[in-house]
Amino acid sequence: MSLLSLDTALFRWINHTLAAPSIDALARGLTWAGEYAWLFAFLTPFVWMKTRGPWRLFWALLLPVVLISDALPNLLKVWFERPRPFMALTDTRLVMPVTVLSDFGFPSGHATNSMAVAALLALTAGRLMGAVAVAAAVLVCLSRVYIGVHYPLDVAAGALLGALIAWALLLAHRRWVEPAANPRRAFGWSIAATVALGLLIQVAWRVERHEVPSAYSATGLPEGANSTP
Repeated sequence: MSLLSLDTALFRWINHTLAAPSIDALARGLTWAGEYAWLFAFLTPFVWMKTRGPWRLFWALLLPVVLISDALPNLLKVWFERPRPFMALTDTRLVMPVTVLSDFGFPSGHATNSMAVAALLALTAGRLMGAVAVAAAVLVCLSRVYIGVHYPLDVAAGALLGALIAWALLLAHRRWVEPAANPRRAFGWSIAATVALGLLIQVAWRVERHEVPSAYSATGLPEGANSTP
């Protein structure tokens, strides 16, 4: 069995075999949390100035981590052009309405975002908090497969990408920002550079963005696919 065949089989097991009304509600809540929790990142400049200890490093890096982990998957999606499950499998069970119909699925943005923040917590705030955050991120990843919008390989790649983003930005911070003569000014410049990089990636995504094949219907579903409200 090839990797993609195994990926499809695992998707069907999570999307169909595990289906239950109580899990439907939990999955919708988790995917909603993964979509909007990043808004707290914009508190970074205010909380950072008032925080001391290990949490100061977390808040120093939260906004850069969120911006990069939000932008980079979008650009990678148009390079890989892997359709989402409900675009390719007519037996997909959609647990919630699909709001984004014109983008592809690899890697998962939700998985990248959630695991990037979880990895940052694990690297800066201690083992217990990190373990809880990583467990929550894994649940967000599984919810994306369960509701029918990603394959397991999409979320696995997104989770790995998110962890790498958090690790790379932490390494850059410790190498260039912390040793600076004026760490506050260096932090400001790092935020500005991250915003610029995030915007540049988003612009590249817009320029290179490809629409999904026109064979799919206006709802984003191939004929015969199921949607569970």
